Amino acid sequence: LMSTLHGCYDSDNVGDNFYTFTGETVGSYIEKDSNFTEFSKAIKIAELSKLLKTYNKYTCFLPTNQAMKDFYSEKGVAGLSELNDSVVKYLVYSHFITKQSISSNTFSSGALSETNMNSRYLVVSFKAQAGQNVVGIYINTNSQILEKDIEVENGIIHTIDKVLTPSTAAIP
Repeated sequence: LMSTLHGCYDSDNVGDNFYTFTGETVGSYIEKDSNFTEFSKAIKIAELSKLLKTYNKYTCFLPTNQAMKDFYSEKGVAGLSELNDSVVKYLVYSHFITKQSISSNTFSSGALSETNMNSRYLVVSFKAQAGQNVVGIYINTNSQILEKDIEVENGIIHTIDKVLTPSTAAIP
């Protein structure tokens, strides 16, 4: 009996979340794609690597490497190593909603129904693209969704072209 119970022990838990599947997760998707190495480093600093590989429902607004480099330039730093860990944690938390997987077909103008990990609402807006017959989806006014609705085992990923800036929206 003891050997059977010992076999059920899972040492890869994060809080109340347990690793229970082998498909692609938000965490593994970000780690494996070379377009997101800068944000992947930030996730490690924020200590979310294991959490993003657990069973839950996540929505990730994932900035590209170029978006991260533009952010560094705006802040006057060369990279993550020049930022305080608490700043990096706040930055990473701004890009995740942990209670729900939100697909783009449910977006409407205004604040999303769930807050990000910093307890701030993200605001969706739509803008016509100059010279094109399409409408772009923006988060917090400036971050355009480049690729939407990338489904993984534990959530949905939307890639964005700019690091999210905090919203001042108080209610959805």
